[in-house]
Amino acid sequence: EAARRREEEDRRARERAEEEEARCLERFMEAEPLDPQELHAFTDSMLPGCFHLLDELPDTVYRLCDLLMTAIKRSGPEYRDLILGQVVHQVS
Repeated sequence: EAARRREEEDRRARERAEEEEARCLERFMEAEPLDPQELHAFTDSMLPGCFHLLDELPDTVYRLCDLLMTAIKRSGPEYRDLILGQVVHQVS
């Protein structure tokens, strides 16, 4: 009886989690894309925040690398060179 109740509670918890995930996905799909100027301003100013976050939470290094790589792919080689210059300056 106790095992059956636990299974039922687990099933309900999974259903609630799936429903919440579906609601989040719906909100995501309805979201407006960022204005290109706003996105450009973010990518231009995000590096100091990334360094600060890395100092405070070293485990975020891979997420920050993903973020930087995405911004570099979006913005092109000039942005890549700018970011690399800033990283070298910060490290030195």
